[in-house]
Amino acid sequence: MDYVVDDNNEVLVKKLENLFLEKNSTKIVRALLSFGDYGIYVGSTILGEKYFFANTKNWYDILTYSGAEQEKCSAVITAFIKRYQEYDASTVDDALNGIISENLKNIDINDWRYCLIKYPSTLEDIEEVNYSKIVFIFEDKSEKSENYVLHRMNGKTLNGRHVIPEFIEVRRQLADKCISQSIVGKNSDDLGMLLLNCKSSGQVWIAFDECCISVKHDQMSDDEINIKDDAFEKYKNTSNLGEMDTVERLVLLSNLLIDTFDMK
Repeated sequence: MDYVVDDNNEVLVKKLENLFLEKNSTKIVRALLSFGDYGIYVGSTILGEKYFFANTKNWYDILTYSGAEQEKCSAVITAFIKRYQEYDASTVDDALNGIISENLKNIDINDWRYCLIKYPSTLEDIEEVNYSKIVFIFEDKSEKSENYVLHRMNGKTLNGRHVIPEFIEVRRQLADKCISQSIVGKNSDDLGMLLLNCKSSGQVWIAFDECCISVKHDQMSDDEINIKDDAFEKYKNTSNLGEMDTVERLVLLSNLLIDTFDMK
């Protein structure tokens, strides 16, 4: 692919080399996504289509891509490189952080890219998911094409571990309020959940059902089910719910459930 680069400008060429060689791959992914969707289609699964966004060990596959989606991919990378060339910053990190911040303001909070750009943890390695290639499955169960649930893969198939990226950030914010291992899916039937530490005789967890946030339970008494339902009603009636991104909504619902059960 051809990009907007002056080959005769040695300082600029060196600047771009440093950009893609330094250990800032996930931050580059976030910056690229802030300009648009540059994902490369790599197949389908039982949940949905699979797209490749980066190899954190090198950028060769993305920068030299020449397949069917070259025009889309090239447009995003060109826009990013052009802005990076113009950006006045003393370090690569400062430039990337600045680009991410300025572009995030113009992205709808319901866009699938929003939380990936806003929350670094969604793209960084965790113990359970540390595959060098950043690949997402787009699960879509609605007629609205923007209503996706993403699954970040830890291998080439759903038989490997995978995780909804927003769950990574929610787990980080909730800390010991969430059963850590629960967020990781094991196969196409096990998609991961936010299993909460509630004072209950059974279990309560948050999952995505048909791409919508839902609260589920197991082995709870009728009184506890009512408590769970009351908390979910409080969540749905939150006045500024429509102004929250997915992570903020999940954290709000988790805390409402935990606090309501703790008060029983």
